Amino acid sequence: IKENTIRHEKRSRLNVLKFEVLARAVPVDGKLRRIPAAETFAEKTVRHEARAATMKDTSVRLSNTLDKEAMLFSAAAEARKKRAAGRAPLWVWGAGVLGTLALAGALFRRSPAPRTVQALPTAAPALPRKSAGQNIELGALLGRGAMGEVYAGRDKTLDRRVAVKRLRPELAGDPAEVERLFAQARQMAVLKHPNLTQVHSAERDGGEAFLVLELAEGRTLAKVLAEDGPLDWDEARRVVRAAAEGLDYAHVRGVVHGDLKPSNIMLAPDGRVKVMDFALAFAAKATISRLTRADAFGALPYMAPEAELGEPGCAADAYALAACFYEALTGKLPFPGPDFLAQKRAAAFTAPSRLAKRVPAGADSLFSVAFAKDPEKRFAGPTALAKAAAAL
Repeated sequence: IKENTIRHEKRSRLNVLKFEVLARAVPVDGKLRRIPAAETFAEKTVRHEARAATMKDTSVRLSNTLDKEAMLFSAAAEARKKRAAGRAPLWVWGAGVLGTLALAGALFRRSPAPRTVQALPTAAPALPRKSAGQNIELGALLGRGAMGEVYAGRDKTLDRRVAVKRLRPELAGDPAEVERLFAQARQMAVLKHPNLTQVHSAERDGGEAFLVLELAEGRTLAKVLAEDGPLDWDEARRVVRAAAEGLDYAHVRGVVHGDLKPSNIMLAPDGRVKVMDFALAFAAKATISRLTRADAFGALPYMAPEAELGEPGCAADAYALAACFYEALTGKLPFPGPDFLAQKRAAAFTAPSRLAKRVPAGADSLFSVAFAKDPEKRFAGPTALAKAAAAL
């Protein structure tokens, strides 16, 4: 909380400085620079100052509560000592424990949860629908994500199984935002690659919006790691190579994923690898951020430093793939946080050779290049990362 408070205060001061420079209409750093409208900086300044104040209040409240908790735990410990010595009845010890639990309950009822940049509004409960448009039958609810609920479905015309994403109310209720996401879906629909899930169609029905996608079957990389543990070098390298081929195919056509993580990489039973939510999840999170003023632009442990600052790109996708590769090998995040950006800028990660068995010589150097702070010093793209791993 203290680190985030300092970061938001610095951003607030920076926005004030930019606002003043724009007002005077003078060059920045000795050269003309493209600066957004003054209203944008003013809004950002107010927002960061408000966050800093909220974090300070939360920090003070937690500190005071913890002090009180410490006193109650001390009282409970003293009661246990007296009871052990036969000088205190059982109710004294019980009162200390109940008091501690009551205070903890009050803390969680009264104190707002610390706000994180990954926070998203809770998805609306699933509606008892049976169709999405005239052609798509809805089946079981498979899960929820950044965009909304995901259902198993069936395309009645083509008689094939599909996945159907019902957009969140925040998205479906704004026609302009729905059209923006549908435009992104149309861009994705022309991408046809064996390592990318296919976008089939977009549907509107009864004030709601749906995306119809290829149903990727199997387990996500995140689930495989949670259930089976880390992968060996050869298997991790194979998964990375397949994902890299799909990413590079899209990059050449001007499409960036923007939110790559293990839960977006599907491993089919026959060994095929599919990258899911390509560009759509990032676009949905950006929309939610605009509508709710919540920062929700991706999964911080996997985002490149420049993406964390709002500048996603092809180099950021390669960085995220390297983070997935590292986790697949070691079972751990390269940058566990909480100050993700500082750790990434310092490239402060544990060498994989210290965490994983049978990692080839040169793997540590590979990740040092992949996690370089400067995008120009990293691998040229996802395929370049995969080729470097194949050479070890």
